[in-house]
Amino acid sequence: MDKKLYLPLLAAAFLVGSSAYAAGTSSATIGYYDTFARGGSVSMKGTVSVDGYNNPISTNKVWVEVYQQNCTACPDTRKFDQSLTAGASFTNYTFNASESLHYLWLDPDGPNYYGVVASGSATN
Repeated sequence: MDKKLYLPLLAAAFLVGSSAYAAGTSSATIGYYDTFARGGSVSMKGTVSVDGYNNPISTNKVWVEVYQQNCTACPDTRKFDQSLTAGASFTNYTFNASESLHYLWLDPDGPNYYGVVASGSATN
């Protein structure tokens, strides 16, 4: 094989052979009368860092959760959850994710409840 052709093919093989994985962040913000907020689905693998904040004006606690997105016929799997009272926050809580799509979910405490102004993010 000609060396001029061989080197570009070898470089292309390394690029294609490497993982197509890209890190990202799923984040969400919830308003006082919202019953949930969902971040975008992001491909994650390995250590995921989660941050959350519940504004002092909130009248309810909020659950900051991260879900692994499963097939359409399967329920998603909760991989992380932490509750926050009004005025509370946390940073850099971590969990290990298997390679798949994950998203952040903010959920006021109680069924179809509201009363929180909060935000969160999950970063890989």
